[in-house]
Amino acid sequence: MTSRRMSRLFSTVCLGALLAGCAATGEVEDPAVRRLTWFSFLSGDDLRDACVPGQDSLRLVYNAIWDEDVRVIEAKGPAKGAMTVREQVFLRIDWSNLSIDLANPRAPWRGEVVEGAWTAEQAAGVTAALRADQAYAPLERPVQLAGQGFFWTGAGCRDGHGWFHAWGYPSAEFDALVFPDVVRRLLPSKGVFAEAYDVTPAYPTQNPRDNRRFFLKADAQGISGRLDLPPPPASRFLP
Repeated sequence: MTSRRMSRLFSTVCLGALLAGCAATGEVEDPAVRRLTWFSFLSGDDLRDACVPGQDSLRLVYNAIWDEDVRVIEAKGPAKGAMTVREQVFLRIDWSNLSIDLANPRAPWRGEVVEGAWTAEQAAGVTAALRADQAYAPLERPVQLAGQGFFWTGAGCRDGHGWFHAWGYPSAEFDALVFPDVVRRLLPSKGVFAEAYDVTPAYPTQNPRDNRRFFLKADAQGISGRLDLPPPPASRFLP
């Protein structure tokens, strides 16, 4: 085998390993894991792959400007039954009051986790609200999502049927959403969702020449990455 063919084979193997290693596992507290698997996590690849009859799971993600306020709500349980709930919140880091623990230097980027539970009746209310918002219907056309803006994604399993949907702001679909208000009243943290607004490209603390704007694309299969990359799953590995 020539050195060129060996090099090509090595590159192919490395790329395959990279893509395989960047599928969501459900864990995004570690910032390195989060950056490598975030698109797959938003798409609910792990939940849909593990979807079986008799079980329900959901993952709702509210992106209220990527590096300022991102909230993940996950719930799992038997179909039409009570559900355990896990809420993760990644807020903007206050650099002026930041202390680093050398034993756990990534701690400030791991966010906060609060756990709770929904009764069967509460879970049914969330399901009904998601159904009203067409969450369980595949996207009919691609939706552009602004990373430095506001959007919702939802994914999961309903009694053996996987699903994914997304709502970008501004849009009539986003403005008409029902489920955020229902879910807000059931948040384990008792927190609130940031109100969406039109974001201007520049930020007060931003270098005017530093363009922080980036966009994701959502379609029936899930989230694609930036730069007009190939369709998922090949485009899921970029942060």
